Amino acid sequence: MLKPEDRAALAAYCETWASFREATETVAREGLTIDAKQGTLPHPAVGIARAAGRELRAWAAHFGLTPSTEQALARGAENEPDPNNPFG
Repeated sequence: MLKPEDRAALAAYCETWASFREATETVAREGLTIDAKQGTLPHPAVGIARAAGRELRAWAAHFGLTPSTEQALARGAENEPDPNNPFG
């Protein structure tokens, strides 16, 4: 169902997934907080993981990877099931 024009969007999804994974692995390894001169602060990777998670949800919806968008794709443009639609 992906067209050649979707390659850039798919690449962006993959890059975002890589950022999310790296950030969550960093938090798992180093913890949620860091000690700084100002005291205990949230680890910078926490914010990166949150931002990447929001972006991932947006890209997932774009590709029909959420339950609500999957249902919309199953209905099709005419709200009639398309026998050739793998989501139908």
